[in-house]
Amino acid sequence: MFVITGISGGIGQLVARQLKLQHPNSRIIGIYNQNCPDMEGIAECFQYNFEDTNALAIDNYPLFQSILNTNQPINIIHLAGVTVNKTISRVKKDDLDKCLTINCTSILGMISSLWPKMKEDNFGRIILVSSVVPHRPAIGTLGYSISKAALEAAVRVLFTKGSKYNILPFGIALGYTDYGIIQQVPPEMQEELKNSIPLHRFGNIIEVMNTINFLLDTPYAAGQIIHLNGGLYLA
Repeated sequence: MFVITGISGGIGQLVARQLKLQHPNSRIIGIYNQNCPDMEGIAECFQYNFEDTNALAIDNYPLFQSILNTNQPINIIHLAGVTVNKTISRVKKDDLDKCLTINCTSILGMISSLWPKMKEDNFGRIILVSSVVPHRPAIGTLGYSISKAALEAAVRVLFTKGSKYNILPFGIALGYTDYGIIQQVPPEMQEELKNSIPLHRFGNIIEVMNTINFLLDTPYAAGQIIHLNGGLYLA
């Protein structure tokens, strides 16, 4: 079973479709915050309020009961995220709280709810998708950078707790891709971004899926953060 957060985003939907092709007999559970995507025949979609930390209790969501009542082992891919584009002089505490809650705290609450089943199964795979931004900071991304850095720290801490139960976390520090938030960026700014990347292009879904599959198939890479950004953080 694959549990994908951020299923309403472009990358989330493409990942779900690729996983369905590669694992036709596995349940694909997509989790969205506000916009329910049309994923009929691909994924079972559940709404989950990423901003309400009081809603993280397992009893509050039929989603968790649905996952716990299956006999398939759990693979979690966390793609949900939000950014607040404000400089340090304008960013507010609420902005920082929103980024941290949606990008990091919410998935940790979800993992906590599913942890007992993963321990019982003696199996769990958790891929937390971070960003290149904590490694190559950009103006106006304070909250986003903090939340993604916290997510990478969570990978390492979860590894210390989960490895003895075969619950293995991984991280992907993802750079710019052809999908998702980048579509909101004006074309001229997209070209500037491409020129700043040593490979002079954005990543594609095949490269994202190759990385996900590598981590799922390579337990010995557990606890690591894989940088997938065309060399941007080295530029």
